Amino acid sequence: MEVERLQAEKKWEKEKPCQASTTDADAQFMRTSDHGLAPSYNVQLATDATHKLIVDVEVSKQPSDSLHLLPALERVRQRLGTYPQQAVADGDYTTREAVVGTCERGVDYYGSWGNPGGEQVGHGIRPDYRPNAFQYDEQCDEMICPEGRRLKPVSTQQRAGGLQIKIYGAIATIAAAARNGSIARPRTRCRNTDAR
Repeated sequence: MEVERLQAEKKWEKEKPCQASTTDADAQFMRTSDHGLAPSYNVQLATDATHKLIVDVEVSKQPSDSLHLLPALERVRQRLGTYPQQAVADGDYTTREAVVGTCERGVDYYGSWGNPGGEQVGHGIRPDYRPNAFQYDEQCDEMICPEGRRLKPVSTQQRAGGLQIKIYGAIATIAAAARNGSIARPRTRCRNTDAR
C-alpha cells in the first residue's frame, strides 16, 4: 500500500519503482551521513537558548529541513503564546521564504545561505558575469556591469515582509552580453533593498 502511494506521488523518474521499508512503513528513505540510504525520520527541535529547554519537537518524513522553520515558529507561538525574538538555524533552513516569513512574524533570523563560496552562477552565465561581479553606485542608483556599462532601474517589485527588489537593465549591455557569449539569453540584474 505504501509503495503504491509513493509511486503515485512521484514527480520525477516515474518509471523507477518506489521502495518502502518492510520494518517501518511510515519511514522515508533518506540520505545518511555515510552517503547511503536508510529508512529514516527527520526530527526537528526548537530550543530556548536562555533557559536551555526544548520547546518544540516535530518528527517528519520530509528529508529537507528547508520547509520546517516557519511551521516550527507557528508551533512555538501556539505553545508559548508568542513568537521568539530570535531564531538561529543552519543553511538548510535558510530560504527566501524563511527569511521573509520570519520578518513578517517579527523574528530576527540568523542563518547562513547554504553556499559558503558566494553566489551561485546561473545556467548559461559566464563566471565573470556572476551577480557579485556587478557593482552598485548608490549615488546614482545604478548597477555597473563588468564591462563598465551603467544599468538603470527599469522596475521595482514589492514583496512580502517589506522586501523591495529593483530590476536594473540596459538594452545595449544585454545585447552586447548576448553577442559576446557572457549570457545565453538576455537578463536583467537584481539588487535587494530593504524598504524599511
